[in-house]
Amino acid sequence: SNINSPLAIVLDDQILQSPNIQSRISSNGQITGDFTDQEVTSIVTILKGGSLPTKPVLISRNTVGALLGKKAVASSFQAILIGLILVFVSISIFYLLAGMVANFALAFNILAVLAYVACFRQTLTLPGVAGILLTIGMAIDANILIFERVREERDRGKTLLQSLTTGYQRAFSVIFDSNLTTVITGVVLFNFGTGPVKGFAITLIAGIIISFVSALFVTRLILSWFLNVRPGMKLRMNRVFATPTIKFSNIQKPFMVISCLIIIGSWMVVIPKGTENYGIDFNGGARVGFTLSESRSRSEVEAMVAEFTSETATDENKEIFKDFRLQERRKAADDADVEGEGAPRGRNFILMTSIDEEKLQSKDPAALMPAEKVRGKLEAKLKEKGLLLPPPFSANWQDTGATSSLVLDVNIEGVGEFTPENLREKVNAVLEFDDLAKKNDTLTFPGLKAESCSLVSEEKDQSPVSRYQLKFAAFTPSPTASAAGKGLPSREQAEAVVRKAFGDESIKALCTLSAPFSTVSTVGGTISSDLQQKAIIAFFISILGIVFYVSLRFEFYFGLAAIAALVHDVLISIGVIALADSFFPGSFTVKINLPEVAALLTIIGYSINDTIVVFDRIRENLKIYGKKKLTFKECIDLSINQTLSRTVLTSVTTLMTVCSLLFLGGEAIRGFAFTFLIGLIAGTYSSVFVASPILLMLRNRALERRTQEATA
Repeated sequence: SNINSPLAIVLDDQILQSPNIQSRISSNGQITGDFTDQEVTSIVTILKGGSLPTKPVLISRNTVGALLGKKAVASSFQAILIGLILVFVSISIFYLLAGMVANFALAFNILAVLAYVACFRQTLTLPGVAGILLTIGMAIDANILIFERVREERDRGKTLLQSLTTGYQRAFSVIFDSNLTTVITGVVLFNFGTGPVKGFAITLIAGIIISFVSALFVTRLILSWFLNVRPGMKLRMNRVFATPTIKFSNIQKPFMVISCLIIIGSWMVVIPKGTENYGIDFNGGARVGFTLSESRSRSEVEAMVAEFTSETATDENKEIFKDFRLQERRKAADDADVEGEGAPRGRNFILMTSIDEEKLQSKDPAALMPAEKVRGKLEAKLKEKGLLLPPPFSANWQDTGATSSLVLDVNIEGVGEFTPENLREKVNAVLEFDDLAKKNDTLTFPGLKAESCSLVSEEKDQSPVSRYQLKFAAFTPSPTASAAGKGLPSREQAEAVVRKAFGDESIKALCTLSAPFSTVSTVGGTISSDLQQKAIIAFFISILGIVFYVSLRFEFYFGLAAIAALVHDVLISIGVIALADSFFPGSFTVKINLPEVAALLTIIGYSINDTIVVFDRIRENLKIYGKKKLTFKECIDLSINQTLSRTVLTSVTTLMTVCSLLFLGGEAIRGFAFTFLIGLIAGTYSSVFVASPILLMLRNRALERRTQEATA
């Protein structure tokens, strides 16, 4: 009965093919026609896949506008550039010629990481960019360790060749140990993180491995070449300061007490907050970034949003906007959080709300997308207040007999030096490469081609948006969607192709589209609990891996002391995050999300790096001076003093890159940079004032236990 009737092949409610039934279909069938190899492969894959036995449930959804992405990329590159300049200049000042060699190795390191990303076609997300910038600070540490060793050997009266040989030999073990522990953290991140965190882990691991090679082989090769060309050269270096003789063991106990007080005080804020310490990634919720048509202070916008929770508001609005938080995205120069008259007035804000877990179990599909609900209600409110930016596009069709012309209004917030004619030419140039928009003489299709572009309304003080109108050549649209080159495009396809053209880089460089909602994100409670479990597992696996390796390379109590320092750094970092979020809830909201977890795990790697440098020197001094010349306590003091200049210089150079990331890197990685900044300070502090006294205490107890066992 269905002979000569069409049989539709449907995917995502879209008809991909509709062949006519020519005969009875039993156990098999055959589709005949004019197909390309790619179309055949696509149809076979869809038919083999069949239909899913269950309906998919949305657990996470994220939409980012072009304006936010463009600014984020620009700010990230600016942060990288400034971080590079600061590191290059500081290393050149302190180490002169050797510093320039180290800078060359660092440039080689960065290019090699980028080459790795390009060769394996890795998507470079903002956390990935942060991973590259982080390796800039960490990679230079290997060179600092080597040059400080070379300086020590020169101070002992050795020749430059002997100093280079001995310096590289003695620095090898500590560089290997510190880099490997950081790689352990990166591997854990890669296995237990999500997409952006995996990107960070990949770039971090690649950067560490490449920096290890460049520091130990590239720099030595260049310095050896200089030595062969100029045998009598002197490798001069400036000093941060002369090796001090501070009795750290006598002042470490007061600092231990201070650390305990800071941890207890900050965690008195962390514990009562409970799940409020977490962000959307772990609590679930909605995050909507929006831009106003006019500048308003945060308090004014907050009062507007609070209308959704007033006594006269509906129960649904009260439920959706309960516990909402508003954050303003400002430039660095406007970070002061001043309210009231004369307060800074901005246009870019982020609204965050929580999710009721019971709502997620609802059969209503809209309940699974709270961010869309928040956006819809916020859009209506902004429109009511006259603060809503127009959408980027508005499409209309002008019918003339059997043909129709697409008329597209384009709302542009920022424009370069261009004319409407220039915009028309750019759009047509991009459309020429789209198969659906190409001219087809067989089908009498003139192609999607803009015939005119005119300025409809110009930017004014009360409206930052200019409206341009593009009119396209008339054609007869298909009533249904058509495959590229197989028929005329439908109206929906024509509109989609033209909108897509504005995503081309040539048009992005020319103008910036109006974006009333820059980002719309939803994370459900199911994925949130899963992320919490993964974060905890990642933390403990990192701890166990580091304890095992440090115990293997040193002794077990060295591993325990290192872990005590790590826990100290993580506790202080989390405590400071909670304090910052409590005291600056609007201007500097920091929650524990996936980037912050990445920062905490990176802190583990950085902290153990600092601690291992000190522990390695303690182990070396124990071999040199033995038990008779120096006590273990004196050996600790000597080792800390010997490595202090390296500790300070490495921390300062890393601080430069992290600060550039914090102040210039943009909203997307600000939480990561702030968390790592706190961990960087805590890690430097703990390697001197936490790890060492705990090591001394554990060793004394170990010796007492051995003595008791020997006399028993």
